[in-house]
Amino acid sequence: MKGLRTAVRYWEASNEPDLRGPGLQFFVGKPREYVDLLADTYRAAKSASKKAKVLIAGAAGGNSGFLAFWRKVFSDRRTKRSFNIANVHCISNDDYTSLNVAPYKQLLQEKGIKKQIWVTEAETFVSQEPALNATLLRDASRQAFDLGAKRVFYTSIDFEAPGGDKPPKPDKGIPDVTPDPSIPIGDPIATYRRIFESLNSG
Repeated sequence: MKGLRTAVRYWEASNEPDLRGPGLQFFVGKPREYVDLLADTYRAAKSASKKAKVLIAGAAGGNSGFLAFWRKVFSDRRTKRSFNIANVHCISNDDYTSLNVAPYKQLLQEKGIKKQIWVTEAETFVSQEPALNATLLRDASRQAFDLGAKRVFYTSIDFEAPGGDKPPKPDKGIPDVTPDPSIPIGDPIATYRRIFESLNSG
């Protein structure tokens, strides 16, 4: 792109094409049509710069419905050569204890695809208790990195007022997690700083 002081190096080919239904929908088409878009995006990005990296669109989650779409995408012979970085989202859904990396990585392995994984939307707002959400995000991030994720991008900085719909009350689906009192709540920067310190210390 002419006029940019810094070249764009990373391109994401659409967003959550597996998200179906009457509500929010980013892509209207079949898996084969998404592969068409992905292949065209890859060629365009690489023609602009050989250093460009293409992320496949973020999977909306890790349940069987979302992954059924991606199973068809990854079964297309063109897909493997049309992206550099695998991509999954976790909007407090499905296997949020790994930020959905576990089921997504399993699918990649099933299809013989070896690509680095990024989580480009990550959150674990599954409780009314901010400290529990922060602790769970730390633990889920650690699990995601242990499974091989290379980058994690968080959706909200504020654990007390994350935005969007009000988080659900704790239920039987939430793992037995005890809030870590060493994670400060009230100052979002301090919260994330403590989470990152914990992740970096192993």
